[in-house]
Amino acid sequence: MRPRLDIGAIAGVVLGSLLACTDPFADSVGYHLSVSKAGTGKGLVTSDPAGVDCGFFCDAFFNHATSVTLTATPNVGSTFTGWSGEGCSGAGTCTVEMAVPRLVVASFTLTP
Repeated sequence: MRPRLDIGAIAGVVLGSLLACTDPFADSVGYHLSVSKAGTGKGLVTSDPAGVDCGFFCDAFFNHATSVTLTATPNVGSTFTGWSGEGCSGAGTCTVEMAVPRLVVASFTLTP
């Protein structure tokens, strides 16, 4: 006689594993910083420490409690108009503390 497969027990293990997953972007030692760009203009966004160096959208991983400074540089014919999103505002550099995953948006407009 073959042993019986207990589907309920298997489903319980799978469901328990899924419920144990909390934040898909978090790691035990750090988090992802995602940057996207908006507006009619164009430009580049970089970070210090290095990791972010993107065109339209990028994502970088930083250790927990790392202070990351983002800098936006507009292309010729564009103006950087400001930051929005988690932990950033204004039109200067943006510094975020990596204690959680973050999404930041850099806005650029075409210069008339």
